[in-house]
Amino acid sequence: MLTIDGGKSACKRRLETERKRWSKNIKEIHKTSYFCREDAYAAVVRLQKESLEYHRIELTVVEQPRYARGRPKADGTRALKHMHFGISAQLTEKAEAIATMREEAGCFVVISNVPPTGPPNAQLPTMAR
Repeated sequence: MLTIDGGKSACKRRLETERKRWSKNIKEIHKTSYFCREDAYAAVVRLQKESLEYHRIELTVVEQPRYARGRPKADGTRALKHMHFGISAQLTEKAEAIATMREEAGCFVVISNVPPTGPPNAQLPTMAR
């Protein structure tokens, strides 16, 4: 069965493909831990150079404290062993790029060799047999 959806399924497929690919990348980004803030910022700059067609990635550096082993003290404080840094990433859609893509996908051109005034043989007399 042929459905005419104005290219919506192709648009959805493109968006879903890019979102899935970058969701996997974001999981890896969240897992990565950096020993100093400068390394984390360098990774953010490197990741911001990545070009996404239909999504925008928002990156921030977050502190990830590592505590010493054992129970916390009675007052609830814990001994800080060292501080690591990570990257928090948020993926959002670019509304203007998606609107443009949907507009382009919805456009099609009908090409015909029939002139706009009528069929090419309209002025010819019909022959009787």
